[in-house]
Amino acid sequence: MIGADTHVLAHAIVEAKQAAIVIGPRSLVNVGAFIGASFGIAIGADALIAEYVTIRDADHGAGDPTRPFHQQAMQGAHITIGDSVWLGAKVTVTKGVVIGSRAIVGANAVVTRSLEGDGRYVGAPARPIRGGTR
Repeated sequence: MIGADTHVLAHAIVEAKQAAIVIGPRSLVNVGAFIGASFGIAIGADALIAEYVTIRDADHGAGDPTRPFHQQAMQGAHITIGDSVWLGAKVTVTKGVVIGSRAIVGANAVVTRSLEGDGRYVGAPARPIRGGTR
């Protein structure tokens, strides 16, 4: 479900496989972004998803060395992104992450664990930085 006044721009892909994707009102999914759900993704109101951001709630298993990766069961967990979150260009968000409201994640960051709201985060893996204003 995509909220009122939300825009999904050219070449962005929003793909749900037996799971729901909810994007709140007044949000923006920019050019080339990919949002893929097998378990579920919820994005709050007024979110800014910049160019080429990837949000995936699942990946291939790797626990059985006798089987190729593509034949192993998918592993994943729901992703929740709060209200007024800004994900910079080329950010990657992985399974099971919760990003609190009003968080800012800098370009090219990789979010592998949950982030508190109102924080600023950069790096791979994403880590908090001090200072700065919106």
